[in-house]
Amino acid sequence: MNYNIEYYNLHSEEFIQSHININMREEANTFLSFMHNKGKILDVGCGSGRDSLYFKNLGCEVTAIEPSLKLCEFARSYSKVEVLNISVEQLSFVDYFDGIWANASLLHITKDKLSLVFDILYNAL
Repeated sequence: MNYNIEYYNLHSEEFIQSHININMREEANTFLSFMHNKGKILDVGCGSGRDSLYFKNLGCEVTAIEPSLKLCEFARSYSKVEVLNISVEQLSFVDYFDGIWANASLLHITKDKLSLVFDILYNAL
């Protein structure tokens, strides 16, 4: 098992408590300003689902991915958006999303996989 996934599964409650109320509205609104409409957003490594919920409440169609099962289950319940329990390497969408939100998630990608991950994300747009 991936060490990061194992860590977040073991510490999911602490993570949720420490991150659920962080205000990311300014950053999220800046991100949205680059989109021509409130279209389809992919939230990569959605954690608690906090940002997915924010985008959903603004009228965006949100799909989120979260490799930690514990965080995925919480995010589904909290945000009421589709949250897939997959890693970004398992993403198979092509030409689907209008924007990709990856807040504090890409730092978990190892250097040897960065090129692959960027290709996958680019293809999802």
